[in-house]
This record gives sequence, C-alpha cells and structure tokens, in this order.
Amino acid sequence: MKRTFLHALCTAVLLLCTSTGCQPEEEDYFLRWMLLNATDSVLYFTFNDNTPFTVEPGEYRLLGTTVLPPDTKPNPGLLFELHPEYRTLSVSAAPDGPTLRKWNKDYDFTSDRQFFDSSQWPDENRASHDCDYVFRVTPKDIANE
Repeated sequence: MKRTFLHALCTAVLLLCTSTGCQPEEEDYFLRWMLLNATDSVLYFTFNDNTPFTVEPGEYRLLGTTVLPPDTKPNPGLLFELHPEYRTLSVSAAPDGPTLRKWNKDYDFTSDRQFFDSSQWPDENRASHDCDYVFRVTPKDIANE
C-alpha cells in the first residue's frame, strides 16, 4: 500500500511533466519520495501550506533536481533558497489535526531538530545537480514528546 502510494505519486509527477511537454530533467524542480523503511503508525506530512499526504514513521528521502545557471557551482542551500516552501515540514496524527512536530530548515543549515542530512555534493560545475535530503520519523513524533 505504501509503496503503491509512493509509486503513484512519482508517476503522477512524471505524467504531469510529460503532459506539459517537458522532460523531468528540464523541470526547474521536482520531488520524489522514496520509502526506505517504516513502522506501523500513520503520520501526515505537510510542506508549508501544501495539502497533507499520508506517510508512516520511518526514514524518507526527499529527492529533487535544481537547474542551475551556467557556470554555477552546486550549493546545498540552493534548493531551499529557490524553494522556501520546503524549509518547513509539519507532522500531525490527523489530516487537519494539531501539529505535533515542526522542523525548519534555515539558510545556515541549523534547526531545532536537524531532520535533513545533505548527501554528497559534486564539486564540478554542471547544469543541474541532484538534491538528496533524508529525514527520519519515529513513533515519538506521534507521541508529541
């Protein structure tokens, strides 16, 4: 069920991109979710004011591509500078329920809880680079401890 949902989400993004006449690598930015592991309880994640969608506790990876201007060196902060709406992640136990946890990703890569771990960043200049951030959710996030 979880994998089906995540696969459907990825497929929807690709279909939307295809229907608009572009290829994914030509998009300024796109998101995919990859479920690495999970437990039993359901959480609802919301990025900024976007509609929440259901995922379960576990480790998730936020993958995206940011297209850079020519001769621009890849920068881990570029994703959040270009897309500030992804700097805040809220978690609740119900779609319209109170926020149990909120994580903020600042420009200086500090937060009250560091849920993003940046992947290796290429040193060479290129037209685009992959952004790879990992956040982990545990049952404690549901318990509001």
